[in-house]
Amino acid sequence: MKKIALFVSIMCAGKTYAQYFIQNQQKFTPIKAEQVINIMPIEASYDMTTHVVFPNEISYVDLGNPDIVSEKAEKVGNVLKLKANKKNFAGTNMTVITSDGKYFAFMVYYADIPNALNIKLSSNDFSTVSRKVTLGTYDSTTSFALFDEVKMNEGEMNKHAYEIVKKKRHLNHIGQEKFDMKVNIKNIYVKDNVLFFSFYFKNSSEVDYDIDFIKFYIRDAEIAKRTAQQELEVLPLYSFDPDNTNTIVGKSKNAKVYCFQRFTIPDKKIFTVEIFEKNGGRKFSFDITNKDIIEAIKL
Repeated sequence: MKKIALFVSIMCAGKTYAQYFIQNQQKFTPIKAEQVINIMPIEASYDMTTHVVFPNEISYVDLGNPDIVSEKAEKVGNVLKLKANKKNFAGTNMTVITSDGKYFAFMVYYADIPNALNIKLSSNDFSTVSRKVTLGTYDSTTSFALFDEVKMNEGEMNKHAYEIVKKKRHLNHIGQEKFDMKVNIKNIYVKDNVLFFSFYFKNSSEVDYDIDFIKFYIRDAEIAKRTAQQELEVLPLYSFDPDNTNTIVGKSKNAKVYCFQRFTIPDKKIFTVEIFEKNGGRKFSFDITNKDIIEAIKL
């Protein structure tokens, strides 16, 4: 009864019991900078699905509000599908915890066309890496994604790719030319266990070329009759574009570098690159042989 009377008297005084508790009982400890978990910005669209690949199975997902919806991909426990539930929503947050206890925090923003539709994360994505990167605005306090089993972080890949796009062309036989456009592999480099493929685009037409997506996969070199084609998609670790655009403007050139965990191609297989145009029919496809990869230039 005394507790009830105390509660009532506090309420009558214009304060809640929680306010009374905070003012009279609770002591505050300031949050230290090293205790704050980094937040990754991510974009969600109403008409497109963003897929986030986590290093382990997803155990818990919390969405800031109903403006966004998410679900785990069917039969795949570590892939999260994310969409906007309405257009032009104000930013909200999303939290994901994986089965190994890793905690991932996101700030979700709306975009009609997200900059990234497929995102691969590692267990170390929110750790600060104390390495000096001299390119652009990067500094020693920048956080980079660290990929499992790869001896290089994004900042280092970015630095090497920046140097690669300025190098002279050594390869002349890989690529395709049609539609008044050229798509070529200028060079292939290797450092540690990372392969760098240097792309060159030239649009000699007056019509802009908007890249929808680029697909990399290992396939059968020859297909026997009545035999299904076997394909294994290979996802890049990191991509670099000095112009930061997916549009090859008419009468212009563009360079890109795609980084992969080092691999070679099994016998009777071939590495294929396919480039698809957004809302268009100009598709490019060409092959890279095992010999091309084996003869990669060491950085």
